[in-house]
Amino acid sequence: MNAQASPILETVVVLAMDYGQFCLDGGLGDIDNELELLEQAQAEQPSAGDGTMIVVVCPHQNNYEMSVDVQVFDRRPAADRLAWQQVSENRLEIDAAGG
Repeated sequence: MNAQASPILETVVVLAMDYGQFCLDGGLGDIDNELELLEQAQAEQPSAGDGTMIVVVCPHQNNYEMSVDVQVFDRRPAADRLAWQQVSENRLEIDAAGG
């Protein structure tokens, strides 16, 4: 029997969402890639990432103080998608300063 995975890191970030999208940037990405990732996220919702940046599309138009729960796991967590308003799974590298 496997123990259930728990987050090894969990934080809440406050982001600005505009035009139904927001970006998570670990500090290592190239801002010029954001438009390409947006196009990918719109085609295969809800998100697209390149390992250094993630663009997420949402059904809401804007929220300039949007709270986002970010959880980091060392293995795949239990299937709890129904407990969240929206789920996006991506790999994101973070710079030494923490993003």
